[in-house]
Amino acid sequence: MGRSGGGSLSERFAEWPSDLSHPALISSFYALLIAPAVLIPVGLTESWSLDSWLRRWAVEVLGTVLVFGIIGGAAAFSASVTGRDPITLPRRIAFLTPFIGAALRTFWAMAPDRPDILLILGNAMLWLPGLAWVWLSWAPRHYRLTTPIDLVEESDVALDEDVESVIEESMTSE
Repeated sequence: MGRSGGGSLSERFAEWPSDLSHPALISSFYALLIAPAVLIPVGLTESWSLDSWLRRWAVEVLGTVLVFGIIGGAAAFSASVTGRDPITLPRRIAFLTPFIGAALRTFWAMAPDRPDILLILGNAMLWLPGLAWVWLSWAPRHYRLTTPIDLVEESDVALDEDVESVIEESMTSE
């Protein structure tokens, strides 16, 4: 664990400017990362007709980016309201699941009768690990990294009076 308290992925995003590492943008970035995994299944369902294939793929990817961005924004809002601690997801499950989801979605596209359960499970396994990581781990960590730290302790005495008393004490101690 490093400076931000997370794993290597959290460390990378923690080094980015806070505007670029907002959970809405990170979840949209995840949607772009999984976009190539959808190319083959969409091509198979569209019989490799380039016009309809690319059009359907682009609409699906843009819709996923939009929905993931909205979910990331909701995660940021939830983290700011609840102030909950980040949760570390099991890495083996989080990194392996999208590959299984992409395979299930490809099997769905190759199946002659196309059972809906393969598509539903494939999409869930493709989407949920990234969204769960943003919601449970990155959004709370981002909130903590961007929340200003109160430098002045709360005191009954006004700040000007505190500064004056410190100056007086330093001058009399000489």
